[in-house]
Amino acid sequence: MIPIYSRVTISGERIELSTKRNILLKNWDKKRQRPKLKTNELKQLNYHLEQIRNKFYVEHQKLVQKENPFSAMDLKMAYLNIKAKTKGI
Repeated sequence: MIPIYSRVTISGERIELSTKRNILLKNWDKKRQRPKLKTNELKQLNYHLEQIRNKFYVEHQKLVQKENPFSAMDLKMAYLNIKAKTKGI
């Protein structure tokens, strides 16, 4: 079993995030970068990965709407719902 990671690159900056899911290499479609949809279990895994992809998309759109520059790490923090720490006095 190999772990599945989400990878996002913005302006050359790349972040990875564990999906906390594993798959047998023979069940992974390298060309499509998705599980082969041979069983219900693999279809459920694919659904879970699509949910991750969709949440990244939603968080990306929120950052774009703010019209401020942002990095891949900013997107990861938004995805994880972690607020950026501000510097105090």
